[in-house]
Amino acid sequence: MNTRWLRWGVVMLVLLLTACSRGSSQQPDVQVTLDVAPKPPVVGAATVTVSLAEQSGAPITGANVNLEGDMSHAGMQSVQAQAREVSPGRYQAEIHFTMGGDWFVVVHAALPDGRTLEREMSIGNVRS
Repeated sequence: MNTRWLRWGVVMLVLLLTACSRGSSQQPDVQVTLDVAPKPPVVGAATVTVSLAEQSGAPITGANVNLEGDMSHAGMQSVQAQAREVSPGRYQAEIHFTMGGDWFVVVHAALPDGRTLEREMSIGNVRS
């Protein structure tokens, strides 16, 4: 009888872990590119464009995309922006770089098919 409860507990644990991890992977099958204007980036307002595409190259439309910008060193407050779709698979937002140096942008996206992704993209040498 004890082994039956142990097996049941293991099965429940596996099911719980599987359910919690669904849709939260890094989605290696999604292509993510990031472009910043002006080039080179400077302190102040910048337009960040994120392109999302399937591995086949087909644009991913209808995603909910949020951007989180932060400096590569600790102690800075991050900047947040909600991106809007400006053309199929291209999402754009304005981010304000608060000081010069190396930054990164984390792309958080909820895809229309229920998948989610999170990618960190480097933006080096924001100029003062």
